[in-house]
Amino acid sequence: MNQLKYKDKSDQPVNRRNTPRERDVLYKIVVTINVMAWGLLFAAFIVFHFARPDFITGVQRFWNIPGQTDWSQDHVGMMFFLVKACLILTLSTMLLRIRRNRRRGDNYGINLYVLTVVGLLTLLVMTLSFT
Repeated sequence: MNQLKYKDKSDQPVNRRNTPRERDVLYKIVVTINVMAWGLLFAAFIVFHFARPDFITGVQRFWNIPGQTDWSQDHVGMMFFLVKACLILTLSTMLLRIRRNRRRGDNYGINLYVLTVVGLLTLLVMTLSFT
Protein backbone atom coordinates (compact mmCIF):
# COMPACT_ATOMS: atom_id res chain seq x y z
CA MET A 1 0.00 0.00 0.00
CA ASN A 2 3.02 2.28 0.15
CA GLN A 3 3.05 3.04 -3.56
CA LEU A 4 4.15 6.35 -4.97
CA LYS A 5 1.83 7.92 -7.53
CA TYR A 6 4.36 10.09 -9.31
CA LYS A 7 6.71 8.59 -11.87
CA ASP A 8 9.60 10.02 -13.85
CA LYS A 9 10.26 9.64 -17.58
CA SER A 10 11.50 6.08 -17.19
CA ASP A 11 8.29 5.15 -15.36
CA GLN A 12 10.13 4.79 -12.04
CA PRO A 13 8.39 6.04 -8.86
CA VAL A 14 9.67 9.36 -7.54
CA ASN A 15 9.89 10.06 -3.84
CA ARG A 16 8.91 13.72 -3.73
CA ARG A 17 10.19 14.15 -0.18
CA ASN A 18 13.74 13.73 -1.37
CA THR A 19 13.52 16.29 -4.14
CA PRO A 20 16.10 18.97 -3.46
CA ARG A 21 14.92 22.53 -3.09
CA GLU A 22 16.94 23.64 -6.10
CA ARG A 23 14.68 21.53 -8.33
CA ASP A 24 11.37 22.43 -6.66
CA VAL A 25 9.51 24.97 -8.81
CA LEU A 26 7.13 26.11 -6.07
CA TYR A 27 10.04 26.74 -3.72
CA LYS A 28 11.74 28.89 -6.37
CA ILE A 29 8.52 30.85 -6.91
CA VAL A 30 8.09 31.45 -3.16
CA VAL A 31 11.69 32.63 -2.80
CA THR A 32 11.36 34.93 -5.82
CA ILE A 33 8.15 36.50 -4.52
CA ASN A 34 9.71 36.89 -1.08
CA VAL A 35 12.76 38.69 -2.51
CA MET A 36 10.46 40.92 -4.58
CA ALA A 37 8.46 41.81 -1.45
CA TRP A 38 11.62 42.79 0.44
CA GLY A 39 12.71 44.82 -2.58
CA LEU A 40 9.40 46.68 -2.61
CA LEU A 41 9.72 47.50 1.09
CA PHE A 42 13.27 48.73 0.53
CA ALA A 43 12.04 50.85 -2.40
CA ALA A 44 9.30 52.29 -0.18
CA PHE A 45 11.91 53.36 2.36
CA ILE A 46 13.94 55.02 -0.40
CA VAL A 47 10.82 56.87 -1.58
CA PHE A 48 10.23 57.87 2.06
CA HIS A 49 13.56 59.69 2.00
CA PHE A 50 12.42 61.83 -0.92
CA ALA A 51 8.86 62.31 0.38
CA ARG A 52 9.66 63.71 3.81
CA PRO A 53 10.09 67.42 4.47
CA ASP A 54 13.57 68.90 4.67
CA PHE A 55 15.18 69.63 7.99
CA ILE A 56 15.50 73.41 8.01
CA THR A 57 18.65 74.43 9.89
CA GLY A 58 19.35 77.75 11.54
CA VAL A 59 21.75 78.72 8.74
CA GLN A 60 19.01 78.13 6.15
CA ARG A 61 16.60 80.23 8.16
CA PHE A 62 19.16 83.02 8.65
CA TRP A 63 20.06 83.22 4.95
CA ASN A 64 16.43 82.63 3.84
CA ILE A 65 17.35 79.52 1.89
CA PRO A 66 14.12 77.74 0.91
CA GLY A 67 13.45 74.17 1.87
CA GLN A 68 10.60 71.73 1.51
CA THR A 69 8.47 72.07 4.65
CA ASP A 70 5.70 69.60 3.85
CA TRP A 71 5.42 66.07 2.51
CA SER A 72 5.58 65.46 -1.24
CA GLN A 73 2.15 64.07 -2.09
CA ASP A 74 3.42 62.34 -5.24
CA HIS A 75 5.99 60.41 -3.24
CA VAL A 76 3.51 59.64 -0.46
CA GLY A 77 1.15 58.08 -3.01
CA MET A 78 4.02 55.99 -4.37
CA MET A 79 4.91 54.88 -0.82
CA PHE A 80 1.32 53.72 -0.21
CA PHE A 81 1.40 51.75 -3.46
CA LEU A 82 4.77 50.12 -2.70
CA VAL A 83 3.83 49.12 0.86
CA LYS A 84 0.47 47.71 -0.26
CA ALA A 85 2.15 45.73 -3.05
CA CYS A 86 4.71 44.46 -0.52
CA LEU A 87 1.93 43.27 1.79
CA ILE A 88 0.05 41.58 -1.04
CA LEU A 89 3.17 39.70 -2.12
CA THR A 90 4.01 38.78 1.47
CA LEU A 91 0.54 37.44 2.21
CA SER A 92 0.49 35.47 -1.05
CA THR A 93 3.87 33.96 -0.13
CA MET A 94 2.49 33.04 3.28
CA LEU A 95 -0.48 31.31 1.67
CA LEU A 96 1.75 29.39 -0.72
CA ARG A 97 3.98 28.27 2.15
CA ILE A 98 1.00 27.28 4.31
CA ARG A 99 -0.30 25.17 1.45
CA ARG A 100 3.12 23.67 0.81
CA ASN A 101 4.49 23.08 4.33
CA ARG A 102 2.39 20.38 5.87
CA ARG A 103 4.96 18.34 7.71
CA ARG A 104 6.00 18.99 11.27
CA GLY A 105 9.65 19.46 10.33
CA ASP A 106 8.98 22.12 7.69
CA ASN A 107 10.16 25.55 8.68
CA TYR A 108 7.91 28.52 8.07
CA GLY A 109 10.27 31.44 7.66
CA ILE A 110 10.40 34.15 10.27
CA ASN A 111 11.20 36.76 7.63
CA LEU A 112 7.61 36.62 6.40
CA TYR A 113 6.34 37.52 9.86
CA VAL A 114 8.86 40.36 10.13
CA LEU A 115 7.97 41.66 6.68
CA THR A 116 4.25 41.52 7.47
CA VAL A 117 4.64 43.35 10.79
CA VAL A 118 6.90 46.03 9.31
CA GLY A 119 4.58 46.49 6.33
CA LEU A 120 1.43 46.68 8.46
CA LEU A 121 3.02 49.12 10.91
CA THR A 122 4.28 51.29 8.05
CA LEU A 123 0.85 51.30 6.43
CA LEU A 124 -0.84 52.06 9.75
CA VAL A 125 1.48 54.98 10.53
CA MET A 126 1.11 56.35 7.01
CA THR A 127 -2.67 56.06 7.13
CA LEU A 128 -2.87 57.82 10.50
CA SER A 129 -0.41 60.51 9.46
CA PHE A 130 -1.69 61.40 5.99
CA THR A 131 -5.47 61.06 6.28
